[in-house]
Amino acid sequence: MRDLCDAGTVPSSHASATAVALCRVAGGARGLPAEHHGDYEYTLNVASHDINLLRHLLGDPLTACRLRVRSGRQQLAWLEAPSYDIALEIGRVDTGRWEQTIDVYFQRGRLGLTLPSPLARQEIASVELAQSGRSERLAPAPERREWAFKAQARQFLDVVRGLAEPIASGRDALADLELIEALWSNVTWSKQ
Repeated sequence: MRDLCDAGTVPSSHASATAVALCRVAGGARGLPAEHHGDYEYTLNVASHDINLLRHLLGDPLTACRLRVRSGRQQLAWLEAPSYDIALEIGRVDTGRWEQTIDVYFQRGRLGLTLPSPLARQEIASVELAQSGRSERLAPAPERREWAFKAQARQFLDVVRGLAEPIASGRDALADLELIEALWSNVTWSKQ
């Protein structure tokens, strides 16, 4: 990723249930009417993963600007990095399967990530790099493919045993929650 940043190709730069529980204990959704708590918890559950991935992928500090919510359906968040803006859209769509994609658009192309459900043993993440009218899909070699949930569990155990550093630290999770809180402090509601 850093090589792509240096070449000017892209901008320079865990558990959601725990996040929901932490915010309930810490007084999250403070001041929100009870009918909006579900939307707030949905943001914590879904957007926390995307925000963490964006912060990890792009490497730049992010600032929350605004959040627009269509209750029970869609949320659109605007974030800023030092030299570019980010629009993060999350929504409840019933396609019959897990759908999580992140597209990063930049001056000379697009980087697309498609992430499978951690519980889907048969699926792998894919990366698509599109630039100059060409598109290349990248995936790990068959011998390096592994069930995502198993890899996450092993990494967690390695951290607990002192054999590895966490990929996403407690500080990272706190920064993600602070961004979400800042978005919710500037929320507007779409009409149904």
